[in-house]
Amino acid sequence: MKANNAETPDSSNAADTFKWVAAFVLAAAAVVGNYLYGEMSVVVRAAGVVVLIAAALGVAATTTKGKAAISFA
Repeated sequence: MKANNAETPDSSNAADTFKWVAAFVLAAAAVVGNYLYGEMSVVVRAAGVVVLIAAALGVAATTTKGKAAISFA
């Protein structure tokens, strides 16, 4: 008898969609935040952009396509 450890395609697809939306929101927050906080130090804004983009890439890397991209590289 096989153990069913895999997620169903529908739940995996829904989770991946949510993760892609979250990654897009994080990346958009980096761009918008950089624009809105233009009066702050460049170093602080750059650090914020780096952190948010890294978080977006981290979330995207947990998706099915993200894992495939990592295994390809």
